[in-house]
Amino acid sequence: MTRRALISFALALIVPLFFLDLGFLPDFVDPLYPLAHIGFFFLAGALLLNILDGASGWRQFGAVMAVTLIAGGAVEGLQYFTRRNPSWHDLGCDLIGALLAFVFLSRASQRQPITVRLTTRTAALALTVWASLYPLIDSWDTGLADRQFPVLSDFETRWQARRWSRGEIDHSLSRNGNASLKVELTTAQYSGTTLKRSLGDWSGYQTLQFSIYNPDPEPLQLTISIRDEEHFRRGTHYDDRFNESITVNQGWNDYSIPLIAIKQSPANREMNLANIKELKIFTVDPSERRQVNLDDISLR
Repeated sequence: MTRRALISFALALIVPLFFLDLGFLPDFVDPLYPLAHIGFFFLAGALLLNILDGASGWRQFGAVMAVTLIAGGAVEGLQYFTRRNPSWHDLGCDLIGALLAFVFLSRASQRQPITVRLTTRTAALALTVWASLYPLIDSWDTGLADRQFPVLSDFETRWQARRWSRGEIDHSLSRNGNASLKVELTTAQYSGTTLKRSLGDWSGYQTLQFSIYNPDPEPLQLTISIRDEEHFRRGTHYDDRFNESITVNQGWNDYSIPLIAIKQSPANREMNLANIKELKIFTVDPSERRQVNLDDISLR
């Protein structure tokens, strides 16, 4: 089998993975998806360079980047119709993979003066490090979360904020320890934050416990919403998840939710506590901007 045929075969095997639901994979795999994008489009760029071997350097570069932009954009666009999430970051990683292929593999790049080759390759590698940094940090934090479980978040390390969709580590306030997660609530219809990974297996535990701080004298109404994998497969209907409204008074408020209530919350089934996918904390139609701090989120 020729090199071109081998690369084509490998790419054909990988393409379906961009659209399949890979939720069955361990959590530590999720942050590595951008690296997969870089690797895939490095191979795709290598294949295209092989096809355009006789073309000029600028034509090769333009073709490789244009095809990557179109193909990568199509992949991200089509993910709207699957259970995968489109991402501008992933498209950027696609372009970085194609750039790596050009600066390391193209004959045009090989013919450049050594100073130009070193500069372009260093720049391409720097972009790769930049694109890979946060995914690798997330992968490290996922391993930390596995060791901390059944503590879901205590915010004692700054990278724990990346487990959540919004919020920043606040060292000036905590329920226990040295920090909490400060979340700014806007006047959007739904404003809050979501624990989006490292939730672990909740079966075998009795309660979900957490603390919320309200700095204002006015009480704040929040909704706690919990969804498992099956909820998304069934169409994300309101009555197919756990929802509970809580009142947060000024100061620290401690909450405990029985897991049996969460398990029995869907209308026509039991929630799968071994496969929880999201824990959301949010306001509904707030009249003004507010702030809360979260801390000590754990299972008991």
